[in-house]
Amino acid sequence: METLRLFDIQLVEWANILAGQYVAIDTTLKLLTSDYLVPLLLGLTLLILWFSGDDRFYRQRNQNSVLTAVIALGIANLTVLIINDFYFRARPFDEIELSLLFYLPTDSSFPSNPAAASTALAFSIFREKKTLGTITIVLALLWSMSRMVAGVSYFSDIVAGVSIGIASSYISSLLLLKIKPIPDLLIRILRIIHIA
Repeated sequence: METLRLFDIQLVEWANILAGQYVAIDTTLKLLTSDYLVPLLLGLTLLILWFSGDDRFYRQRNQNSVLTAVIALGIANLTVLIINDFYFRARPFDEIELSLLFYLPTDSSFPSNPAAASTALAFSIFREKKTLGTITIVLALLWSMSRMVAGVSYFSDIVAGVSIGIASSYISSLLLLKIKPIPDLLIRILRIIHIA
């Protein structure tokens, strides 16, 4: 376990070398690390996906992808919350001296909630829409890794978060298959009131 801890520390120190060196890099990192840009882009992607599709069949598939993603997001957040109730890990900036570009989060570093949430959404999209899903996965990974460069997450936190996100996506899709008539009914009701 000590080996993993030292590896995490070395990776964060190495990645954090980029911080505070160049204004352009710092500005980009601040945008990527923020709690706004990537979540906004992922949310807009879900909104566009919800209303897109050339015919009823494709629109239904897209809407099922969005439902899978939203449920996966809930599962991922709940999983992180439960883990945080039982295990607390200090943030990298609490243990080592780093150049900080971000506010100082006070919650547990492990697992990375941004990695879990963004991967749950991105992977759910990827399973139906490969091109769009690839873009969202790249966004999710950029958001997650930028937080390591900014000194607020360890690499193992991100790996755990990504794993939770992927598992949440699979669990969500299995859950929706088990209760298939319910999401179909929900989408039909939303179509009646012109929200789908």
